[in-house]
Amino acid sequence: MKHRWLILGITGMLGSTAVADSGESSAAASGNASAFRWVSNFDELRTLPGFALTSPSGLVPSAGVVFAGVSGLTDAPGSGKTDGAAAIGAGFGNAHEGIGGAVTLGLGSINPEDGGAFNRGTLNLSVGHFNDEALAGVSFGVRGIDLWHADDELPNPSFYTAFTQLFPNDVAPVIATLGVGNNGFRFLRSTTDNPESALGVFGSVAAYVAPQVSVIADYTSGVSSLGVSLVPLPDVPLTLQLGAWDIFKYTEDNDNVSFLGSLTYVYQF
Repeated sequence: MKHRWLILGITGMLGSTAVADSGESSAAASGNASAFRWVSNFDELRTLPGFALTSPSGLVPSAGVVFAGVSGLTDAPGSGKTDGAAAIGAGFGNAHEGIGGAVTLGLGSINPEDGGAFNRGTLNLSVGHFNDEALAGVSFGVRGIDLWHADDELPNPSFYTAFTQLFPNDVAPVIATLGVGNNGFRFLRSTTDNPESALGVFGSVAAYVAPQVSVIADYTSGVSSLGVSLVPLPDVPLTLQLGAWDIFKYTEDNDNVSFLGSLTYVYQF
């Protein structure tokens, strides 16, 4: 039973991906089922719906899980193009007895029109711990370590820390995250000349309205998003996330609300 819940939240791993056009991702998971122990239907699921769209999580996976996914964004700010990214990763350690985490390789972009498919590669790392009694987790991580790039050099990595709390209840279990990070997490309208020293807050709230469905509100880099996460087949660890990105048109050169989607598969061993 415990391993079944290691993959909680993995399906939200594809952080900003096409938004930052770097394929970066972050993995988040919890091996604790007690927050949902009173909902018998959750025991039948191989995975759970996600709880974030673009923000990192305070929940990290442990060893024994690998994952892969793709995501895409329509009407990308500045270009108006549709593009996507892919990611593969694995968990390590034990987040419940000590320290766990994930290593994720982001591949971008999928669209060959901007210089070639998979012409950028980034590495993402996260470490953290989950407190089973408090039903809370904290993580530290880095996104966007440049491994290769075809054209312009990618931005410097972004560091963050995040805290996630689980709230069981008799109507719709809730998972809430709050964090802070530099560089890519700074507010996109910031005029700073030194983004590495500029900090921005991020957060997400997800309500599990049904065992196979969660609704998500997400706020990262000043951008607000709303979406839904679905597990179409309870016996298959596949999650689909669909969302509206930048619903308040916060980013520059973005006159339209963009569509964000991802599909993620998790394998346990």
